[in-house]
Amino acid sequence: MKEAIIIISLVIIAFLIMQSISPKETFTELYFNNPEGLPRIIKINETNNFSFTIVSHEKEQKQYAYSITSELISEKNELSLAPGENATISRSIMAKEIGEGNVTISIDSGQSIHFFYYIFE
Repeated sequence: MKEAIIIISLVIIAFLIMQSISPKETFTELYFNNPEGLPRIIKINETNNFSFTIVSHEKEQKQYAYSITSELISEKNELSLAPGENATISRSIMAKEIGEGNVTISIDSGQSIHFFYYIFE
């Protein structure tokens, strides 16, 4: 019985050591700050704001390239984030004519988010 307890204890200790040594998963978050407040219905010549955040959960400093594309806005830019750091980017769009479209935000890791809008007078 004592041997079984010792073996089980050693297995648990080995598991805990392996957990602390194994590399942590790294990733990047990309999200809209206020999804409910995104400009879904736009009036012509009115300014409409939106913002998104990039959060780094990488092991070291990382350079991010991002793009914002739409019929109403086109931008490519870069920023650098340290592990655990985040950046919030705020932009405005304004429509000149009736229509519909979408805004897509993409980062170089392959992630993207978007929202659709309709334009009225």
